[in-house]
Amino acid sequence: RKPTASEKRLRKLVELILEVYEKHKGIYGYRRITIYLNHFMNAKVNHKCVYRLMKLLNLKAVIRRKRYRYKPHNPAHIADNVLNREFR
Repeated sequence: RKPTASEKRLRKLVELILEVYEKHKGIYGYRRITIYLNHFMNAKVNHKCVYRLMKLLNLKAVIRRKRYRYKPHNPAHIADNVLNREFR
């Protein structure tokens, strides 16, 4: 049987998703790919559709490492109370 209109559309979307994914070296997730497709490629597509297709293609975005949390240590030198201020 011939492919239906929706099947053709999904195949075209899969090609576009793969193109954007490879262009940005796998950094973009489904949200940014959706924005990219809607804004730059004029492909009106829902984020849920992109999510579903990326799941089928087993495409995942690169997740950034969490920032290092600085833990302050005890100060090595405590300044003398030269002003001798008294706060109530």
